[in-house]
Amino acid sequence: MIKNAYVIANSMAGGGTARALIPKITRKLRNKEVSYELFETRKFGHATYLATQLKEDFPVIVVGGDGTLSQVVTGLKNSNKLNSVIYLPAGSGNDFARSFGIALNPEEALEHALTGQSHQVYIGKIHENGHDTYFTNNLGIGFDAEIVQLAENSKSKKLLNKLHLGRLSYPAQAISAILKTKCFSVNLADQEINNCYMLMVTKTPFAGGGIKLSKDQSVFEPRLDLIMIKKDNNVQLIKDLLAFATGNLKASKTVTLLSADHFSYKADQAPAHLDGEIFNQASYDLEISTSFQEFIQ
Repeated sequence: MIKNAYVIANSMAGGGTARALIPKITRKLRNKEVSYELFETRKFGHATYLATQLKEDFPVIVVGGDGTLSQVVTGLKNSNKLNSVIYLPAGSGNDFARSFGIALNPEEALEHALTGQSHQVYIGKIHENGHDTYFTNNLGIGFDAEIVQLAENSKSKKLLNKLHLGRLSYPAQAISAILKTKCFSVNLADQEINNCYMLMVTKTPFAGGGIKLSKDQSVFEPRLDLIMIKKDNNVQLIKDLLAFATGNLKASKTVTLLSADHFSYKADQAPAHLDGEIFNQASYDLEISTSFQEFIQ
C-alpha cells in the first residue's frame, strides 16, 4: 500500500473536465491515509518542470491526458529520477490507459494502483539537437497532427468531453483535416519521399482515442511501429485513411508499415504532435528509439 505520493494534475485536461476530478482524487488519498503533495500545471510544459523539481522518490500520480503524462515522464527521465508513475486518465484520447490496461475511470484506476504492482513499460524516446523528449503513445507528422490541431481549437471538443465522449473529438475533425493537410517531404532510410501525407511512429497499439493501429504492438516490448501514408491520388488517399481509421491498414504502394527498435528520419515543415500536444518546427531531424519507465497499476 502506498503511503506517500506526489500528484501532478492538469485541470485543463479533457477540455477542463479534470478540474472537478482533482478534489475527488485528493479526497480518496486522504481516506486511504496517503500523504501527498499536489502540484497543478499552469501552462504547456509546466508538468515537465514540476517533475524535475521533486525531492523524494515517491510515486507520481499524474492526473491529465496523454500529453500531460509524456511531459511528466520527460521531466523524470531528463533529471534522472527513479519515481514510479501512476496514471489516472483524464484527457480526451487516453490511449496509453487502453494500451496498458488501466481503467478509464480515474477513481477506479487510483483504487487499483494504490495496492497495485510495479511494471517496467517501454516508452518512446526522441533525440534531436542534443535534447531528449519522451512519449508514451505516438509521434505524428501531417494528417493526424492536423486533426489534433483542429480538435484543440474546436468548440465541440469541450462539449464531447463533458458528455464523456472526448475520444470522438478527433474523428469529428477528419474531413476538415483532409481538406487542410498538405504533403511534405521525408527522408527515411536514405530514400526521399515527396508526397508524404502522414507519418507516425507509435509505441502503443492505439491512437486517436481508440483507433487500433496494431495487433502486435505492446508496451512491454521495445519495438516501435512506423506508419506512413503517401498521397498518390484523392481516391486512394481516402481509401487509405478509412483503412487507418478502422484499423485495417495494410502495406501497399501508398502505405509503408515498418517495425524496428530505432528509426531515423528527416522531414520538412509540417504540423506535428507528440501524444496529442501540438508542436511545429521549420524542419525535423529525429532519432527515435525506446527507453523504459516504471508504472504502478
